[in-house]
Amino acid sequence: MLGREAEWCHEVTPFGDWEDRTRQAFSDSYHTLCCFLARETDSVLLAVGYRKLPEHPHPVGLQDCLCASIHFLKSLKTYGVDPSRVVICGESIGGSAAASILQILLGRLDLPKIRAQVLIYPILQAINFQLPSHLQNQNVPFLTRDLMITCILNYFSIDPSWKDVILTGSYIPQDTWMKYRKWLGSDNIPQRFGNKIQQPEFPGPFNKSAYPELKDFLDIKISPLVADNEVIAQLPEALLVSIHWDVLRDDILLYKKRLEDQGVPVTWYHVEDGFHGCLLLFDKKIFSFPCCWNIINAVGNILEKMNICSMPRFVCLVQDCIVSKESHGVFVKDLHFGTIPVRLFQPKAASSKPRRGIIFLHGGGAVLGSLDSYHNLCTFLARETDSVLLSVGYRKLPYYHHPYILYDCLNASIHFLKSLNAYGVDPSRVVLCGDSIGAAAVAIVTQNLVGRADLPKIRAQVLLYPVLQALYFQFPSNLQNANVPFLTKDFMMTCVCKYMSIDPSWKDAMLTGACMPPSTWKKYEKWLSPDNIPKMFRSEYQQPQSPAPFNEAAYLETKHTMSVDASPLLAEDKVIAQVPEAFLVTLQWDILRDDALLYKKRLEDQGVPVTWYHVADGFHGCIILFDKKFFSFPCALNIVNAVVSYIKGL
Repeated sequence: MLGREAEWCHEVTPFGDWEDRTRQAFSDSYHTLCCFLARETDSVLLAVGYRKLPEHPHPVGLQDCLCASIHFLKSLKTYGVDPSRVVICGESIGGSAAASILQILLGRLDLPKIRAQVLIYPILQAINFQLPSHLQNQNVPFLTRDLMITCILNYFSIDPSWKDVILTGSYIPQDTWMKYRKWLGSDNIPQRFGNKIQQPEFPGPFNKSAYPELKDFLDIKISPLVADNEVIAQLPEALLVSIHWDVLRDDILLYKKRLEDQGVPVTWYHVEDGFHGCLLLFDKKIFSFPCCWNIINAVGNILEKMNICSMPRFVCLVQDCIVSKESHGVFVKDLHFGTIPVRLFQPKAASSKPRRGIIFLHGGGAVLGSLDSYHNLCTFLARETDSVLLSVGYRKLPYYHHPYILYDCLNASIHFLKSLNAYGVDPSRVVLCGDSIGAAAVAIVTQNLVGRADLPKIRAQVLLYPVLQALYFQFPSNLQNANVPFLTKDFMMTCVCKYMSIDPSWKDAMLTGACMPPSTWKKYEKWLSPDNIPKMFRSEYQQPQSPAPFNEAAYLETKHTMSVDASPLLAEDKVIAQVPEAFLVTLQWDILRDDALLYKKRLEDQGVPVTWYHVADGFHGCIILFDKKFFSFPCALNIVNAVVSYIKGL
């Protein structure tokens, strides 16, 4: 906050159906956040509980916020507030109210001047819904474009039949658009936010009958973004927060430009991995939302620098603390195979014949993941597939680097395969399954077991969004999804460097391929070339120079990443040809998506049967959220059900 006294206009989605069920919940939902802001900024904070839908449509909410603000400003002395340091703050529709109130209060000599405004992902106009963020993020939770328009229709008491007219702007007279285009046109958005969007024609053909119904949208009380320059120029300095994956992102970018053009000081904070509404979750003890990772990761890094606790250990402790383990329908037993902790899941229902077996290797980038955090997923898989499942608690960072994960997973798998009779498992129906780095371990273990005549053959391998190589990081998914949660490019490279014991100073050389000798690239290009990736995934991809000029020093420090024990995608054809059939899951929004696509091609080229399941709305790590109820994502349950269906069909 930019001061010692603050006023908070909170955001509540103005959606009537929710109001009946959650009125009290919403009235208290910002309490913890306001306590935190008041305490940490040493401020007197006033939160306004304005009236909302369904009983009170616009402009009642704005009038309440305005009246409460004026009353507070006239009573500052009563509350021990310095009149020169009052900040008005709000998020989403509360941010819109904050912006409108500031404009309305301009010139009020009977009131103290507002010191600063803090607008957190606000909605600042209801005119142009064809901005890049509206098109790019229209299906991003939690505020999709459809939900946004539905909220607007309810809030302004507009018949839903006008929805398409609003989206296309057909109610806007041409002369009005000519006036506002200089402020609302997409060409005012920084190029990096809109360079992949083909701007549709806007506004659409004028609909004369729609104008009387919708003309209020053009009013500055609804669209403060279109206030005149003389109003904008008098506003106080601003902290503006934009969210990359927010359908409303471009409202704040346009307002930023308007303020700066009129000489208003602006501090801009852009969140690459945030989503609309994420602020409300800042204190929630769950691992269900992408922006939580950065917060927890940052705290872990601070503790590590203070020599209190390593970052990986801190993150694991937090993750394990929030898990509520359930074991419905299965017996669970913790065991040790030598020094390796494992957890056995056996269905309670009686079986007249040996069951199939599943060896499960969890993900987490060698930093996260544990027997506890994957407990519920393993319970579900064992129960729903009627299988005996062994989950392996391999050693991880910070104390154990490559190749300890591989050793533990391989040794535990061999021990289990030699003891199948003891656990009532059919030797002809054993599946190896894992996600992320666990899926990498599945691929490596499967390759290592090729030709082992003393062990049962693995029936199938299930690879869920695997990391399969650490050699080339210029694939389309590496570039397109570099900032998509949970696995951003920076976090991925941090994990790779820590796991492979590589100094972080070599990160850029690894990303550009400068650590790869030309002879190595020549050998592996036939398998690693982006040309092997289906065209649908590289339609907007421009391949960089591959690789960058060779750096011998980087090669000497990173050459162990090129072994098949670190990059199973590079195994020889004769090995690939002998691995069992595969079920591959790829996620559209995953930075590692193309690893699995390349492995799919390698398997198919060698005649290995592949079942491919691509998730258009999936993101890395989503499977662990499959049972988080309200905080889950549909893609997570879809993946789990697909895995169950595949395994049951073997």
